[in-house]
Amino acid sequence: MENGMTVERGLCAEDRPSAPPSLAGVSADRAARCDLYRLFAQAFRHPSGGMEELVAELRLAVADHPNPVPSPIIAMPPLAELSQRYTQLFEASNGRSAISLHESDFASKTRATVWEDIVRFYEHFGLNYNGQSIRLWPDHLALELECMHYLAFLESGMRADAGPLLRAERDFLDRRLLTWTPELAQRLKDAPQAEPYAALAAWLCDCLRADRAWLEQAIAEIN
Repeated sequence: MENGMTVERGLCAEDRPSAPPSLAGVSADRAARCDLYRLFAQAFRHPSGGMEELVAELRLAVADHPNPVPSPIIAMPPLAELSQRYTQLFEASNGRSAISLHESDFASKTRATVWEDIVRFYEHFGLNYNGQSIRLWPDHLALELECMHYLAFLESGMRADAGPLLRAERDFLDRRLLTWTPELAQRLKDAPQAEPYAALAAWLCDCLRADRAWLEQAIAEIN
């Protein structure tokens, strides 16, 4: 359990179990970047309790981020209602969810191409994707955010040139998350009974853009 939530199995590195990596000794702003992605990834999985605590932790992570953004006020319904809303919004009914959490449903490329590209990216950085154990498609929002969490963790521990990892994070935002999460946020904004996920998606987009701007500056400083 973390934050009162059941931690579901997600992407894991080849040389470590699926538990979140330790941030001991990492600077506060770098740790905040890691936490931000980890917590948003949890927020967009099926809720199992502890969402109020998770949002409180997100506020702290956003405040400590090297390029912070305002944090919205998010009203959290009881767990049973929250779970029902998640199911109605995101989980398949008659073969298709009302609003998808998968990049391939927002992309011009075929689903197979998106999956191939993203799994290749995961594997390049030593992340294993096993659909049977994870039970999510590789382009699910939670997994893409977990990937960014792991890249940020790797970069935070670099003692030498972190440029390649910083550029990989920037590229992942440019080619993946920032290509489709704004439309996801808009669809949730327009949907009935979409809170707190509409607010979370809008907040996520603000954080992604802010992190993208920080990455650009960090890359420029080492070039």
